[in-house]
Amino acid sequence: MTAYQSGRMGPVGRMAAARIRALRERNGLTREQLAAKLNGALSVEAIRARELRHTSITVDDLVVIAEALGAPVAELLNPESCTTCSGAPPPGFTCQTCGATT
Repeated sequence: MTAYQSGRMGPVGRMAAARIRALRERNGLTREQLAAKLNGALSVEAIRARELRHTSITVDDLVVIAEALGAPVAELLNPESCTTCSGAPPPGFTCQTCGATT
């Protein structure tokens, strides 16, 4: 059974969650401010659940969040050069900074 089939967030979702949080923080936005920019599409609690990888991120989520952050959707799906792991954490680990897995 894959991570997707079991309902758990897979590696792309984890990376997107980390990128959403990083871009939100880089833009100087709190979760409350991002929720306000989303005009009710996602609540503060929903944003928190996605950033902390408790809830899977849908394609619809990606589109509205990317728009609110002023970023292309692809930016949420591509790893940023991570200063913690350089995009390559040790085998079997997930970087808590960027969400990259091996």
